[in-house]
Amino acid sequence: MHNKKPTSNNSDNYETPSYVWDLILKYIPRTLVIYEPFFLNGNSGAYITSKGYKCIHKNTDFFKNDVTLSSYDIIVSNPPFSKRKEIFEKLKELNKPFALIVPLQTLVNTYFKTLFNNNVQIIIPKTRIGFIQNDVWTNRSDFDSVILTHNLNLPQDIIFESEIVPRPPNIFYCPHCTVSIKMRGKASHIKGKQHLINAS
Repeated sequence: MHNKKPTSNNSDNYETPSYVWDLILKYIPRTLVIYEPFFLNGNSGAYITSKGYKCIHKNTDFFKNDVTLSSYDIIVSNPPFSKRKEIFEKLKELNKPFALIVPLQTLVNTYFKTLFNNNVQIIIPKTRIGFIQNDVWTNRSDFDSVILTHNLNLPQDIIFESEIVPRPPNIFYCPHCTVSIKMRGKASHIKGKQHLINAS
């Protein structure tokens, strides 16, 4: 199976759709305080709070210990993919339970296997996660992501989620519509012409 590696230049500023947070939160008691260390636009912390959790979510530097260990119970985040190695090294130092959304290939990276070789469990979404950038929710990304947990005590080590994934609201979908699309192909017989496509 082709599983394209996310590039460091483009993979750090993607937002997570709410249904993915729900896949994590259903396994976390509301009595626990969540630390979401990677701020982006603040939406993730706001959503977690809206679900009845106390969530620490500040625009601070995760690597500088700006949040005290005693103030939270678990780390939940979609971290910057380009900094995974440094993040997992920091998580090892903090020694707190966590649930992170990461590319599938993280599981076979040497640094991860060296740092965390026990008490690791994963949640596998039903389909590939489509992330959000600039308010546009992509249909699906071109790589697989999983929810990687440590010391979360899930009911089983590998959970295959079966919940139906919602459709991105800004992806056009109309199975019975006829649409007109202006083609800009290289072939002379289609370039600049109007074509009708029946999407039924």
